[in-house]
Amino acid sequence: MLELLSGKEAAATAIDKSADPCLRDEYPLDLAFSMAQLAKSCVEHDLNTRPSMPQVFMMLSKILSSSLDWDPSDELNRSRSIDSGR
Repeated sequence: MLELLSGKEAAATAIDKSADPCLRDEYPLDLAFSMAQLAKSCVEHDLNTRPSMPQVFMMLSKILSSSLDWDPSDELNRSRSIDSGR
């Protein structure tokens, strides 16, 4: 996760490496990326650039709302089509 936050690796690869292996890549990468960006903004060196708690709450609410629209079967179908070369 530190590599992701410090920008030393490509974001998608770093997210995949830091995600819970029990998820087996069956999660929306864009939402994981949004969470990583939020986490990074919360640990900015300059305190003035960090989001306030109300801002964090709003960002987390948006991520949660987006996750409720996510259908795990879509991710599974996408993974299968990539594996089969479609």
